[in-house]
Amino acid sequence: YYKSNLKIQYGDSSSYIYLNKWNKHWGPGVRSLTVSHKIPTFPHIGFKWAVTDQIYLEYFHGQLRSGIIDSNYLDYYHSYKTPQVMRNIAGHRLDWKPHEKWNISISELVIYANRSLEIAYLLPFIPFFPVQNYLNDTDNILMSADVQYFHQENIRIYGAFLMDEWSPPYTFDKDNHNWFGWQTGLHWKDIYMSNDQFHLEYTWTDHRIYHHRFRVNDVYSWGYPIGFWAGPHAEEIYADYGFSLG
Repeated sequence: YYKSNLKIQYGDSSSYIYLNKWNKHWGPGVRSLTVSHKIPTFPHIGFKWAVTDQIYLEYFHGQLRSGIIDSNYLDYYHSYKTPQVMRNIAGHRLDWKPHEKWNISISELVIYANRSLEIAYLLPFIPFFPVQNYLNDTDNILMSADVQYFHQENIRIYGAFLMDEWSPPYTFDKDNHNWFGWQTGLHWKDIYMSNDQFHLEYTWTDHRIYHHRFRVNDVYSWGYPIGFWAGPHAEEIYADYGFSLG
């Protein structure tokens, strides 16, 4: 019953900055592999920028709830709502529309903990993958890509791929870090009437994603996975048909 949300945005419909305690959703599907609105709202700042008519960039930096008690404060609070270990998230996403029928997107997320703010992750234009290696390789990096094909104005076909904890030297080894999830789907509008729509979507996730060798960097907030709502080791076929009357 203690709940407050806030959304402040300045700019136009294509380029703006924001300061939110709100939900986010990245990805073309009903369910998202990267950032899903299923988690409780979290404070974050960021911007979206229309670089050209075909290229869009979004960046955000926020704070999550780890659910891990910070033992440094036990003597001060005597186990009464003891502060939790800080867990932060930063992400950037690049959308490219090379043709009116295609939209290609790539994104990175980083989960890091035990410090209030990492200046290196405030740089939105450089890849996080080498940055976290520069920071002693203790953070959790997730990379994803998705493609949308607009077959007609009312038919959209899409696919998404998420890679968690990728290590290039071990990609083809038996002991690899190829932890991934993938998704494919169809969105069909105006089928029998002007306002009906049909969704069909399949999602599969490896049992190792969204976790890290250091638990403090798990991809969770308040115990909810930031990405796919069912978390790792999951499989879902989703379908819905809906329309409006009146």
